[in-house]
Amino acid sequence: MKMKSFTCKVLLLCVASLPILGAAGCTSLLPPELRAGAKILGGSMDTLTGVEIQAAALSFGGVVLTDAQADAIAKFLKDNNLATLDDIQALMDQWEQDPSSIQLPDGFEQLFEDFDTSTIDTGAFEDLLGL
Repeated sequence: MKMKSFTCKVLLLCVASLPILGAAGCTSLLPPELRAGAKILGGSMDTLTGVEIQAAALSFGGVVLTDAQADAIAKFLKDNNLATLDDIQALMDQWEQDPSSIQLPDGFEQLFEDFDTSTIDTGAFEDLLGL
């Protein structure tokens, strides 16, 4: 748990300094899980890369994603303009109201057929978001 807390503190520090790092062109120097966290907190999830999604899933949820799964998630976020957590919540609400209104890319569901959601550790991500 200490490692997760440390990671969250480092991430928050990076988010706070992101405008300075970005202006200096240094954001690429951050580890991918910190770039991902900064994008999630900064409202630009639709710009996440597959590598960033893989790193964040492992660091904040203990989940290992394949390259194909991570790339599919990145494409889905971008194609659906899902930039913020509120955008994700709105999509989930829409899904509950009318599942047929959400179009998943071809092959998307097959990528996650064997995905076991019970293995996800949400603690570090909830700590990150202050939940």
